[in-house]
Amino acid sequence: MCETHLLPLAKYFQKTQRLALVAILVPDYAAGLAFYVDTLGFSLIEDTDQGGGKRWVVVRPGAGATDILLARAVGDQRAAIGNQGGGRVWLFVETDDFARDHTAWKAAGVHFEETPRHESYGTVAVFRDPFGNRLDLIQYR
Repeated sequence: MCETHLLPLAKYFQKTQRLALVAILVPDYAAGLAFYVDTLGFSLIEDTDQGGGKRWVVVRPGAGATDILLARAVGDQRAAIGNQGGGRVWLFVETDDFARDHTAWKAAGVHFEETPRHESYGTVAVFRDPFGNRLDLIQYR
């Protein structure tokens, strides 16, 4: 009986899957690039013109495993800019040096909603992008 239940799990864990991209709605590509690349220092991985004013713009935080697709909102999507997490923190930027990144980002004009907190799991502070999205800068213990 136990072997029957293990078989589906074994098949699942043999797959090599990962969350490759998370899309963030931005009012325009220039504004998204200005914040995520110029201010936070993320790497521009791809910027491909897809015609009709649409581009495939991918940025990557440090050596991150999940990239961010900067998606220009159009039409009704514009209402969701800055609220994709429903007002909650929904993206977590993990760092290996909280003090370094917090200091640099504050100096670059990043709006932190709080002073850094030292929790049982690590050091964290909530910040917002210029569009209203809430993110955590976090260094795990």
